[in-house]
Amino acid sequence: MSILIAGADYDLLLEVLQQFSREEILGYTSNVDHFYKELPYIGDLRDRNQLDPQTKLIMASSDIAFRKFLASRWSNFMTEFVSTTATFLTQVELRMGTTIGMHALVSGNCYIGMMSSIGAFARLHHGSVVEDYSVISPGSTLLGDSRVSFQCIVGANATVLPKVTVANNCIVGAGAVVVKNTQPFGVYAGNPARLIRMTS
Repeated sequence: MSILIAGADYDLLLEVLQQFSREEILGYTSNVDHFYKELPYIGDLRDRNQLDPQTKLIMASSDIAFRKFLASRWSNFMTEFVSTTATFLTQVELRMGTTIGMHALVSGNCYIGMMSSIGAFARLHHGSVVEDYSVISPGSTLLGDSRVSFQCIVGANATVLPKVTVANNCIVGAGAVVVKNTQPFGVYAGNPARLIRMTS
């Protein structure tokens, strides 16, 4: 089996390098400029014949459009990745393409959807839900029974309070504190978080 890193998340790239040997890692592909010296750059993956059937793709990008593209074209190659430093307080079922960064903490009865990302040092408390294609950025906290709906981005060091739902396609800014349910397609920032604009 060979590993190909899909994206340009440097923290996750370093985690993968620690868990797999250089011989196992083919390189990385990205939708941004290639600039890492640690690994070779392997095109943009538009040709299905580029990969050996035994190759596994590890998602390393917070770009939702890129995640959706890879899932639509390369789902048979996608695999999950969990940092060896992440902590699970109970067993957690991971979906296709999910990544869990270093020192993340996932408590009991949490759900993490496919092609979602839990960043380094993020905290998911009891009963938290992260739906498909959502990104929980490094240092963010989801408190008990909170929900991050389909295709959302929660910025670095943001907090979602207990039983609060971040509606689908929302963006929560870095450091924001979400104290009540949001509107779909909203962009929220501040403490407490308030709607600052709509994305569509």
